[in-house]
Amino acid sequence: MDTQDPPEADEAAGPITAPVAEPVRRLKFPGQTGRWVAPLYLALAVLMLPWVVLLAVQLPDRILTVNYRLAWVGFDCLLVLAMARTAWLAARASPFVVNVASATAALLIVDAWFDLTTSPPGRQRLYAVLAAGLLELPAAVLSLWIAVRAQRVIATTGAMPSRRYLLASGWHKGESRDPADRRP
Repeated sequence: MDTQDPPEADEAAGPITAPVAEPVRRLKFPGQTGRWVAPLYLALAVLMLPWVVLLAVQLPDRILTVNYRLAWVGFDCLLVLAMARTAWLAARASPFVVNVASATAALLIVDAWFDLTTSPPGRQRLYAVLAAGLLELPAAVLSLWIAVRAQRVIATTGAMPSRRYLLASGWHKGESRDPADRRP
């Protein structure tokens, strides 16, 4: 067995140290928004639990609806718009793709859920299972992958929206409105 001693570090260069990671920066909300958002949404989530139980107990298993076609066509139009917006933002490498791709994923999952739970047994249920398994759920996973990948790029590079978007949103030349962020 051939054993070699590890090469000696050049003493003139000093000790070898690993780069120190910067601490994670928290989001800065304008004003005091950050303090009440989390408790509010936690309270809303807790308040939803009795509502879900009430619906599970009181809703009928079957119901005849008047606007069934309108509901589905409207939802699918919204889904088309979300997918087109995701494509447009992704093609431009916009950081806004994180939010839109996440919303698209949620819409695709909801579409699969309601297709599966509202389709009658037989051929329509088979089509719903195939659409969910081969189209809607894989597209939702792809949308989430796009969102996560874009979020990682933003986190590692500090990517920001373009100046045009910043000006349109009321932010002047990308400067923060928060007085704590302004430099003297």
